[in-house]
Amino acid sequence: MRAETLSDEHLRAVGERALARFTDFQGIEAIYIARGEDTIDVAFILDDVADEIGPPLKELEAELKGDIGEDKVRFLVTTSANGRGHLPEGAQALFDRKLAHPESPMLAVS
Repeated sequence: MRAETLSDEHLRAVGERALARFTDFQGIEAIYIARGEDTIDVAFILDDVADEIGPPLKELEAELKGDIGEDKVRFLVTTSANGRGHLPEGAQALFDRKLAHPESPMLAVS
């Protein structure tokens, strides 16, 4: 799936992998995704800084960078205490425990 340019399919694939891995993971409050100019930005909002979340996040980031390209995927990890003001521009919620309907329309099957 290594890409010169990023498509909606890349964005969807990254979102699906993040959701599959972390939707039920204790300590993750939200996952947001945005397409940057030449990157896919994935933001994880944690309930608190938890050491056990770090290794699985790094593992997924390494897998995605290997599949899509080292410079094509960026992860942002922050805590709920910092709020949602630090999300990438244009970020869409893939999953957010604070929203009434946390599923992203981006991943909906038509």
